[in-house]
Amino acid sequence: MKSFFTLIFLLFVLLIQAQTSFSDDFESYTNGAYVAQSNAKWSTWSKMPGTGEDAKISNEQAKSGQQSLKIISASSSGGTTDLLLPFGAAYKSGSFTYKMNMFVPTDKNAYFNFQATTTPGQTWAMDAYFFESGNMVFAKSSAVLISTRYPTNKWFELEVEINLNYKLWKIKLDGVCVGSFYNNVSIASIDFYPTDGASLYYVDDVSFEHKTTASALAFDGGISEFVWHKGKLTGTKDVPEIVLRNYGDSILRSYDLEVNFNGTTKTLSKTGLNITKGQSTKVLLEEIELGNGANTFNVNLAKINGTTSDGEPCNNSTSFALNAVTAAPNRTVLVEEGTGPWCQWCPRGAVFMDRFDSYYKGKFIPIAVHNGTTNPMKIAEYDAFMDFPGFPNCKVNRDVVLDPSSSEVPFLNEISIAPKAKITPGAKYNSGSRELKVSAVVEFLKDVDGEFFTTLVLTEDGVKGTTAAYNQSNAYAGGSNGVMGGYELLANPVPAAQMKYDHVARAVSGLESEAANSFAGSYKKGDKVVLNYTFNIATTWKIDSMHIVPILLESSGSYVNAATSTYSEAIAAGFISGNQEVTLPATSVSIYPNPADDQINIELSLETPSDVEVSIMQVSGQELSKRTFSSISGEQILPINLMLLNDGVYLVKVKTNQGIRLEKVVVK
Repeated sequence: MKSFFTLIFLLFVLLIQAQTSFSDDFESYTNGAYVAQSNAKWSTWSKMPGTGEDAKISNEQAKSGQQSLKIISASSSGGTTDLLLPFGAAYKSGSFTYKMNMFVPTDKNAYFNFQATTTPGQTWAMDAYFFESGNMVFAKSSAVLISTRYPTNKWFELEVEINLNYKLWKIKLDGVCVGSFYNNVSIASIDFYPTDGASLYYVDDVSFEHKTTASALAFDGGISEFVWHKGKLTGTKDVPEIVLRNYGDSILRSYDLEVNFNGTTKTLSKTGLNITKGQSTKVLLEEIELGNGANTFNVNLAKINGTTSDGEPCNNSTSFALNAVTAAPNRTVLVEEGTGPWCQWCPRGAVFMDRFDSYYKGKFIPIAVHNGTTNPMKIAEYDAFMDFPGFPNCKVNRDVVLDPSSSEVPFLNEISIAPKAKITPGAKYNSGSRELKVSAVVEFLKDVDGEFFTTLVLTEDGVKGTTAAYNQSNAYAGGSNGVMGGYELLANPVPAAQMKYDHVARAVSGLESEAANSFAGSYKKGDKVVLNYTFNIATTWKIDSMHIVPILLESSGSYVNAATSTYSEAIAAGFISGNQEVTLPATSVSIYPNPADDQINIELSLETPSDVEVSIMQVSGQELSKRTFSSISGEQILPINLMLLNDGVYLVKVKTNQGIRLEKVVVK
C-alpha cells in the first residue's frame, strides 16, 4: 500500500513539474487598483509596482465579468505604463500557449512585446503592433513576420501557440490561425507598453501555460517570414522574398507556392531541393511597386514534396499587408538617437538608424546624440537637453520617445503631414581659419502667424578613434541575442579599430529660442527668413563627411520641419547673409491698396535704419521706375505715384538692408 501511494505521489509531482499555468480575469481586484501592486504575479519593467509603470483595473470595458486591464498612454510620446507579466522562467523547450482578449477602440492603437530573457530589455522575442487602421503586425528586428487585419472597437481573442522544440510560433485570432513563423528564441514575459498619444486598449482573461512536451512534426513545411528590403513610401519598388522553412523531421525536396499580390495570382515551383529540419530557403518574388494605401500579399504553400498535406496546416497560408504612405512635399522627420560606446545594446540603435536613413534618404534625418562620462563624441549641452530616459532611445520630431528599432512607424505617420515651411541650408568655408558659415533660409509654404526659432546641428559620418573610449560595448557578440547587422560576428567590446560611428552630432547651436535664432510675425506663402550661424571646425573632424541639419521649431519647442544637406551640397547652394535679398515678412512691408488707382502706399516697419528702394516693374521684370529713400527707420508710410501707368498688372519691389518684398499690384 505504501509503495502504491508513493507511486501516486511521484506521478503527481511529475505532473506538477511538467506544466506551469496562470490565469487572471481581473474580477478579484478593486476598480482603479494597480494590478502589479495588487498581485505579485504581475510586475513592471523597472520593478516599480504602484507607480506610473503599473496599469490600473477598469470597469469601462470587459469581455467576461465586469472588469479588465486598461493600458493607456500618459502623454503624446507614450508611456509611462510599462507593465510586465513574467512567465516564471525563460522557456526554451516544450510548448507554450499565451491567450488574452483585447479591445482596441476606434482611432486608438495597441502594442506589446514578448521578452526572451527573465531580465527585460535584453532580447525582444517579438513585437506586436495593432494600428488605428485595423492592421496588425508581428515583427522581430523590423522583419515582418505576420501582417494582417484585426477587428477594431470590439473584443477579440488573441492566442500565441509556440512549439519551442521546433521553433514554430502560431498566431490565432478568435480561434482561427492567421499565420505562423520561425523564431529561435526563448520566451520569458510579456510587456504592455503604450507607444504614443493614441495608445489605448483593454485586456481581459489573460492566461498562459507551459508544458515540457510538444507535438512532433514528422513532415511539415511552412512560410516563416516575408522580407521587404526597402521603405514603405508610395512608389517604392522592391523584389521581396518569402522564407520557406522545413519544420519537420523529413527532408523537403520540392514546393509549389501560390502568390497573390493585390488580386493577381502567380505560381512559383521548384524541385531538386535538400532542405533538412530547421533549415530554410529564400524565394524571390517579382519586382513590385507599392501603391498608396494597403498592399496585400497572400501566400499559399500548395504542395511540398508533391503532396497537399503536412503536419501543420496553419503555416501553409499567410498574408502580409504593407501600408504605403505618400510623403508630403518638402516634409522631413527628425530622429535624434541617444547612444554611446558604453551602452551594450546601442549597436541596435546604430543598425536601425543606418537602415532607415538608407530607406528614406533625405526624409529620415538621423542625429546620434552621444552620452557617457568618458565619451569623446559627447556634446554635454545636447545630451542634457535631450534627456533620454534610457539607451538606446530616440525622439521622433522632439515628441515620440521609443527604441530606434521602432522609429519607422512614427516616421511614416509624420512624413505625410504637409509642413508650414521648408528650410534650405547653404554654407561657405574658410579652410585657413577652419571657419564654417551656415545660412538657413526658411520659406513659408502657407500663410502662418507665429513665433519660431531654428536650431542648427552639424553631424559627421565615419567617425573613428584610436583610444579605448571608442570601443563599442556589444551585447550581440556571439549571436546569443540574435542577429544585429553584423555585430553578432564582432567581439565585446568591438575594438576602436573596427568601429566607425555615423550621424554623430559634432556641434549644435540654438537649442533654445534666443534673439539671434528666433523670429515672429504674420507670414504669407513664399515669405522667407534667413538665419546665420558660425562654427569652428575642429582639426579632427572630416568636413567632407559632415551634414548640415537646420531644424525649425515653434517657440514652444514643437517641431515644424527640418532639412539635411551634405557639406558639398551646402557649399554649392551658397551662403546667404542676413542682409542679402531675402523676402521680408508682411509685417515688415505692406503694400496697399490693391487694386490701386493713381497711388499705392508702402507701409514699413524697420527695426534698424535702412535705405529703401521702391521699383515698379513689368511682370516680365523690366524696370519702369525706381525711387530711393535714405535712412528710413521705424514705422513709415511712403506714397508712390502711379498716374503714368496704364491699366494692368505690375510688380512692386521694395528693397531694404534686411531683404526684399515683391508683390503684384493691379492698376485700374
